[in-house]
Amino acid sequence: MEKTCAVSLKNICKSFGGVQVLKNVNFELQKGEVHALVGGNGAGKSTLMKILNGAYVKDSGTVQVEGKVVEYHSIQDAWKCGVRMIYQELSLLPKRYSLTVYENIFLAREMKKGFFLDKESMKKRTSELLNELKIEATPNDIIADLPVGTCQLIEIAKALATDAQVLILDEPTASLTERETQILFDRVRQLKNNGISIVYISHRMKAIFQIA
Repeated sequence: MEKTCAVSLKNICKSFGGVQVLKNVNFELQKGEVHALVGGNGAGKSTLMKILNGAYVKDSGTVQVEGKVVEYHSIQDAWKCGVRMIYQELSLLPKRYSLTVYENIFLAREMKKGFFLDKESMKKRTSELLNELKIEATPNDIIADLPVGTCQLIEIAKALATDAQVLILDEPTASLTERETQILFDRVRQLKNNGISIVYISHRMKAIFQIA
């Protein structure tokens, strides 16, 4: 029996202002695979993945997740299919908001008890995610006080809090030190072993051969 891909993109086309960026592009991601997407600036890597993530609407072609054809109209549609993209520019809120790790992870989808926030349940789930990924932080830490590498890992934890099965990492090591990069790679391998499928976008060949 033929294996079902986690993701399959077929004959994807996308143009902006009359300029064709993608022409009949095909891409497959297997379950529990780290698949590198490589190319220089302007090659269309991020555009293709933003179509998979629901940020862009394709002009033509087919997107399949777990063997089922899907039509996205928003990023939220992709989330419902278990697809999350972690951008090079972190989405965690800046210092002026002074939010904690758990507040960021559950932002806009807070747990509640009746009319009140269930802070203890959110902290408990956050603690579990931090432990699973071996992230050196606590639920009550302020995001702005943490190193960039730790924030990158927290972004992954934030995605996993929504039961994501496909993670798209867009140039994830661009602002990381060598030590932080190796920590990230360790966690990516851990996620792969847990059956999470990962697209790794980069132009750094050394990193690609280490992880993909």
